[in-house]
Amino acid sequence: MAALELLDKVAEFTGIESQRPEIVGHEMATPKYWADHDVAVLTNVWNWKRFVGKVSYPIFSKPAPQAAAGPRILFVGGSFIFQVSDTVAEQRLCSKIDILFYDNKWIHYQGATRGRKQSIDKSRRNLAALLSGYDAVVIESNETLLSQLGYGFIEDACRAVGLEVQPKPGR
Repeated sequence: MAALELLDKVAEFTGIESQRPEIVGHEMATPKYWADHDVAVLTNVWNWKRFVGKVSYPIFSKPAPQAAAGPRILFVGGSFIFQVSDTVAEQRLCSKIDILFYDNKWIHYQGATRGRKQSIDKSRRNLAALLSGYDAVVIESNETLLSQLGYGFIEDACRAVGLEVQPKPGR
């Protein structure tokens, strides 16, 4: 549901619609590698005694289309975004999906498959050019990391497109 709600917000801001598959149920399955296990534990929906490591995955009303369509999204955040980005990729709800993991590693999707983390050199990237390849940037955070929202990406992105960045209080 979070993936579909996120795409509704992206459409509201960009005008670029995605298909809207209906969720008709859910299944309990073993978490995908680095996908949800940490989120499930954090939200107390995973309990080793009760589910033996299984978490809930949506069942959609129709299979994913062969070709991806919709907005091009760059996710910036940590592993909590993986279930949303994986669902969006598997259902081919976006034409392009990438993750800037903690603003220091790239994760590119090839179709529905999430690639491995690749280190980046922030001093050599052209952030303005990079941003022009996306319709929306989604920043993921949680209360633990809220003070580090975007891990420096927001300030760097603002500077890259010519916006003034105010210093943080106390710095």
